[in-house]
Amino acid sequence: DGTTIVFQSKMPLSGATNGTANPSFNIFTVAAAGGTPTALTQNTLASLDSVTPVYSPDQLLIVFASKTDVGGLWDTAGTNSYNIWQMNADGTGLLSLTQNTALYLDSATPQVSPDNLTVVFSTKSSTGGAMNTVDTFSSNIATVPVGAGALTFWTQNTNPYLDSIEPQFFPDATGSQIGYASLRSTGGANNTLDTYSYNIWLTNTVGPVHTAMTTNTLVGLDSFGPSFSADQLTIAFHSKADVTGIADGTASNSSNIMTVPVATGPLTVLTNNTSSLMDSSYPVFDPTSTTLLFFSRMDLSGTANAGTAGSTNLWSTPAAAASLTSLTDDTQSCINL
Repeated sequence: DGTTIVFQSKMPLSGATNGTANPSFNIFTVAAAGGTPTALTQNTLASLDSVTPVYSPDQLLIVFASKTDVGGLWDTAGTNSYNIWQMNADGTGLLSLTQNTALYLDSATPQVSPDNLTVVFSTKSSTGGAMNTVDTFSSNIATVPVGAGALTFWTQNTNPYLDSIEPQFFPDATGSQIGYASLRSTGGANNTLDTYSYNIWLTNTVGPVHTAMTTNTLVGLDSFGPSFSADQLTIAFHSKADVTGIADGTASNSSNIMTVPVATGPLTVLTNNTSSLMDSSYPVFDPTSTTLLFFSRMDLSGTANAGTAGSTNLWSTPAAAASLTSLTDDTQSCINL
């Protein structure tokens, strides 16, 4: 509803400004209008981080990744891998949705489906569904019911160097598709190492049907950070792919903002920086699907390859065609958003 912000921080649990830092990240909320943050997790010892919190669409739940003890006890030994958790928006009802305590089984970047029933995330948990079984050496995309239950795996790569990460639900009523970045074979076969850049993928959960939205197989052409438009027509992402939009072309030295139709089609390249230190990243659509917001280190003029701003700034552009506007104008080194 826009009234509250959830975030991770090492600030003291009191929320006091400039207090003594905690050794671990905790989850906090704060009113969008300002005020004292409220700590929803309470770990004060090291190696118990809680990170990447997001609200469910109905704002009733927060999901996040954490090394907190799977029983929900603060400042105990914790776990060697990150697990996926849910809690009520006020911090009550803490529940671990995965329960891996061994090493090399991390789960990350959860998100709740539009109908508030399912959590999607990336995980190295065993594709057989068993906890604490180290037999999967790439991250896969999985879902679990809100409130806990069996995992469903939408990718099934168990060999190394085939990671699938950064899942996002499609913004229809039920989240019927999942977008993500992956090193999986562009031919679609599991456990086939023939693709050396991350591509953007779309998996229809009815079937399932897997579609590579980008098809770069050579090194250095990675695409990350998929984000859907609210009108369900377009995926935005950042990529070092060739700025002409062709597959397996010349890699850029900086990431650029690109879009592709959900129905598949040619790429639209919205920034065109091929030189280094001008990365643009993590685009998101506004609610009308007409404007993209993103981060960039490019020159504040917006002219391609004109140099680096020295710091990361916030930018906007119409989603249909590039008309770049810098919303912040920091040029000092290390002033990053």
